[in-house]
Amino acid sequence: MRDAWIVFNRSIYEGYQMLGTIIKFTILWWICMIPLFTFGPATAGLFAIIQKSKTGASVSIQDYFHFMKKFFHIGIRLSGLYLFVMIPGIAYIILLFSQGEILSNIFGILLMYILILWNLVIFYTFPLLIIQKTDDILILLKRALKLVTENYSFTLNIALYAIITTLICSVLAILLVAWIGLLAIISLNSLSFLLHKYHPEDYQFEYNVSWKGVLKPWTK
Repeated sequence: MRDAWIVFNRSIYEGYQMLGTIIKFTILWWICMIPLFTFGPATAGLFAIIQKSKTGASVSIQDYFHFMKKFFHIGIRLSGLYLFVMIPGIAYIILLFSQGEILSNIFGILLMYILILWNLVIFYTFPLLIIQKTDDILILLKRALKLVTENYSFTLNIALYAIITTLICSVLAILLVAWIGLLAIISLNSLSFLLHKYHPEDYQFEYNVSWKGVLKPWTK
């Protein structure tokens, strides 16, 4: 729980500092999502933009479309695979629970657990795509699954923070202009935290955050 809070606190801090960038590219993400099949490339492009901005580099709309083009094919495959699992899975859960039988309910609960695990794997897949620069879906999913299973408590807690962030943005609808950008930062920082734990010599994660004197949210 403490590790998840460290990551979440840093993510909100960075999101506050990068608020202008987050709003601009979240709005662009919503626009690029209008044809729903572009979910994957649009999301990969946003993750790449956020990661580049986190390094202190300047980012532009042209950069976003460059990243969308770069990750277009892998993004399409990831989004297609995600929907291929989720749509039948949700439909089958509804069917199982509608039968009202004990055995059906047990299988429904088991399937719900599998879909939750699938979403946790996807939570790490996009940042792995950006940070480790591999477009092999099988490798991405294997690495993401390893991270989830070996850090289950941390992943569940950080996912809870992501859900809370989503609920707040949904209730305060104006915050939807920053929603996916905030989730991208949380996801990227979660991966960076775990990679630093596994390979501290290769990956960095800044633990210390000081909110004191932070008065200018739109510095980037």
